[in-house]
Amino acid sequence: MRVLVVDDHTDSLEITARLLEMEGYHVVTAGTCKEALESARTSRCDLLITDLGLPDGTGMELLKQMNALYPIPGVAMTAHGESWYLEGARGGEFARHLLKPFAFSDLLDAVRGVLGRG
Repeated sequence: MRVLVVDDHTDSLEITARLLEMEGYHVVTAGTCKEALESARTSRCDLLITDLGLPDGTGMELLKQMNALYPIPGVAMTAHGESWYLEGARGGEFARHLLKPFAFSDLLDAVRGVLGRG
């Protein structure tokens, strides 16, 4: 399974990628919406995991743009726990939502649940 992880926080991005790779996922990373879309155009991804706040847009916009390329499920990550922010993410059709900081086991459960592997 090819997973695209998008986060502008470099440390979080690298740690998330490494942990998912240890679980056997092929992980591609991006720090912006633009980078993510370029990667998705180059090679099809099975899952998008994205921070909601990105320097050049939102994770909600990114998911919509990626779904215009091909259908892809999404998992949203955010440090913003305000109800209006999470409601906006839910309206973006994300399959799962994670509030930072989260345990890796929660992310893994979300990924497996969305991809039907657990």
